[in-house]
Amino acid sequence: MRAGEPRGEPPLFAQDLFRWYDTHARPLPWRLRPSPYAIWVAEVLLQQTRVAQAVPYYRRFLRAFPTVRALARAPLSRVLKVWEGAGYYARARNLHRAARDVVRRWGGRLPSSVSDLETLPGIGEYMARAIASQAFEIPVLGLDANVLRVAARYYGERRDPARAPVRQGLKDRLEQDLPAVHPGRSAQAIMELGETVCLPRSPRCTVCPIAPHCWAYRELPDPGVLPRRHARASRRCVPMAVLVLENKGRVLVHQRPPEGLLGGLWEFPEIPVGAGGSPAAAARRAFRRWSPRSTGELRAVGTFRYGYTHFVCEITVFHATVGAQSEHPRGHRWVPRSDLGRLPMAGAARRAWDHVLGSRDDRAPAER
Repeated sequence: MRAGEPRGEPPLFAQDLFRWYDTHARPLPWRLRPSPYAIWVAEVLLQQTRVAQAVPYYRRFLRAFPTVRALARAPLSRVLKVWEGAGYYARARNLHRAARDVVRRWGGRLPSSVSDLETLPGIGEYMARAIASQAFEIPVLGLDANVLRVAARYYGERRDPARAPVRQGLKDRLEQDLPAVHPGRSAQAIMELGETVCLPRSPRCTVCPIAPHCWAYRELPDPGVLPRRHARASRRCVPMAVLVLENKGRVLVHQRPPEGLLGGLWEFPEIPVGAGGSPAAAARRAFRRWSPRSTGELRAVGTFRYGYTHFVCEITVFHATVGAQSEHPRGHRWVPRSDLGRLPMAGAARRAWDHVLGSRDDRAPAER
């Protein structure tokens, strides 16, 4: 929007953006049947998940918990099981806690103000603004990576949007330029543009509805160089051995503490590998400690990498069938193999079990 344009009518770029959105918006389920609860669940999923990946998890979650009250009534173990595969399980735990808060404090109706939404577990400034604008038409704008990217290119912002003053400046300009009559439409339209056209790399400027108004398109050979990206620290790699022990149709598992990484999920015994050590040696020591009289053979059945937010685990999976006299660490227990499908399990544990199921009898035993 140019300085001095009248505020009575949306600026040209907003008009072009809305016309494009009305024609090209994807028929996402939370748009087809919008409700404050549906928008909230969608925003939680989209925190760390791409739209295409989030849709099936969203549908599964809404089938299991169609209302805030249904979610609040459910045991946490059921919520984690339904969430399984979506990752970042703290999101599910916070959703569950927040649903109980909404029932207790607001009678099951999600509050509409940004300040009230921010008091709920798992809802920060961005999500509170996103829910307020889309669900309640409150004239605020949430800044996710897509919105920041569009704004940085449109306004020609060469500084790093990760810096708070830069983010605030972009937010102020967008909130001034986008019409306040339909804030939910504005939020959805600019996010849709960032997700489908104004891509992080190789933006599709030739089909962008606001390209004629965009500073980066007019002034730069490659608009994709904006926004300026801050360097990311490389994630450290942590070697880990996982033991899958079976005894007469039962498998040894344990449940993680309710808080923290993967809180409340079930997994197989994990053995840290010390500096300079090998997964096989660490697994063998634990196996001998827990099953000193076992005649079963510990076999390596596969290795894979599994990424978390700040580190990557390189996991080597070991399997053995042990005798009834086998001991196990405190907090672990034997469960029937048939129960594994009903337990909410960490993604890495599921992959470890897949390696066991796919292993062959002629796999090489773990080195001694």
